[in-house]
Amino acid sequence: MNRIVNITYIMVFVFSFFIKGSMNGQIDNQGDKKGQFDFWKGDWDVFKYGTDTLLGHSHIEVILNGFVIKESYSSSSSAYEGTSLSKFNSLIDKWEQYWVDNTGATLHLKGHYINDKMILSNQETHRQRIVHNRLTWTNLNGTGVRQKWEQSRDGKRWRVIFDGHYLPKN
Repeated sequence: MNRIVNITYIMVFVFSFFIKGSMNGQIDNQGDKKGQFDFWKGDWDVFKYGTDTLLGHSHIEVILNGFVIKESYSSSSSAYEGTSLSKFNSLIDKWEQYWVDNTGATLHLKGHYINDKMILSNQETHRQRIVHNRLTWTNLNGTGVRQKWEQSRDGKRWRVIFDGHYLPKN
């Protein structure tokens, strides 16, 4: 019995050391990339891009010592709500976002910040069909943020699912 307890303590110590080292390595390699998505933070009214049609409201905040961007979205015309968590993952040298909503939908996206745009994408199987998702957030430098979500079945022809203009709340 004593031997089992000692082995357990050793395993916990080794596991703790490994996890701490792995996490520190990730944190140390964030550099300036962790702030690349900060242009999205704020309280926003979300309009259909190019119109005055209000779609919803979004609260974007930087949390967990600046390492995570959290979005809380709610529709202005229905009970629809969703939340995303985004962070730079230095282990894969990409940004990641997890989106969940009150319909049960989930998206796990990965990508990069390029030319004032955060571009995250994935490929998933939905009802035995491959679906490509590509979401682009464009920093409109003082006039808000544009978020465009496109989908494709072949990765070549895309259709717009959502095109929102995030304008600062007054």
